[in-house]
Amino acid sequence: MAPPTVAHDDLIAGIYDATLDAGLWQQCYDNMRSVLGAESTLATLQDTTSGQASLLACNMDATFVREYANGWWQRDVWAQGGIRHPRGRAFVASAIVPDAEWMNSEIYNELVKPLADCRHCLGVIVDAGGSLGVMGFHRPTMASDFSRGDRQSLQRLVPHIQRALQIGQQLERRDVVRLAALAAIDSLSFGLIVVDAEARPLLMNRMAESFLGPGRGMLGGSLARPLRAEKLAETAEFHRAVRDATRSSLRGAGAIRISRAAPQAPLMLLVSPLIGRQATVLGIGKIAALVIVHAPERKVAPAQRVMRDLFGFTAAEAELARGLTLGARLEEIAEHHGVKLSTVRSQLKSLLAKTGMDRQASLVQLLTRLSMNGGEAAGR
Repeated sequence: MAPPTVAHDDLIAGIYDATLDAGLWQQCYDNMRSVLGAESTLATLQDTTSGQASLLACNMDATFVREYANGWWQRDVWAQGGIRHPRGRAFVASAIVPDAEWMNSEIYNELVKPLADCRHCLGVIVDAGGSLGVMGFHRPTMASDFSRGDRQSLQRLVPHIQRALQIGQQLERRDVVRLAALAAIDSLSFGLIVVDAEARPLLMNRMAESFLGPGRGMLGGSLARPLRAEKLAETAEFHRAVRDATRSSLRGAGAIRISRAAPQAPLMLLVSPLIGRQATVLGIGKIAALVIVHAPERKVAPAQRVMRDLFGFTAAEAELARGLTLGARLEEIAEHHGVKLSTVRSQLKSLLAKTGMDRQASLVQLLTRLSMNGGEAAGR
């Protein structure tokens, strides 16, 4: 029994579905192969900068696919002929690569003939935004070549294939940026939370998670449970600040103190609108507010490796810099390390010289800024 015919509109819908799930490209190309009367298909995405190729879809012998991916694709005379053909124009391979040239080619005799009976090819190459979508549909030796009608059938799908591949590339780049942003957020030494208009968290870094729980400052923390303080009045103030931030991007940041169990000092929260590129990079598709959470007792110093790499500090100088950033006095540092105060003062002069600072306060301010992303916390 012949396979059921796939409607043109269903083919187009399948093409755009594949932009959101790359695993659907195989079914998409299988459907096109059925409509075009092809036995096999091979579709790759080739990066024009790196020269690397990735597989979109293929129903051919696994050994053939592996060998093709290992370098044969760069010597494919059909693909090379297609590259010289106008982009986005479907072609019957025999019209641009003489049949005798294909039959005598290295790729045909050493790869295709032993592993895949690909005698006729209908192909197209499209611009996918920094990459080329290279695709071919094949018939075996005993079949007839593709007709003008077959080429026209493929051509009707080409604009949709090209647009879908371009959208897919854009989504992939956006995902890379978003993952980098999330990794950076997770390394911050202060809490960062993105909430919706009802104060339900959409995103939260690891530091913010440490402030969740009875006595820690914040409660709640799920899509079904808005964030709140343990005191009703502070909860109302926090929720009001979130509503204000999500209603107008012109408002400044709201500042709130959230009580914690004694002897801990209150958390300090800054609530501001999340707008424009901030929301886009984080993948937030709704109105949201940004909540920054500071714990007064948390002091962080740059990692010693960072200080050595940036300023050439010795191990002893890096220890001194760490102590100063965490709020210790010179006398305390000298006593802790069992050295003379004069030695510590001499090391401080070296730190000032290596960083270009003129006084201790400026040095600590510089090191504190370097500590904002990660670093080493007191007590580690």
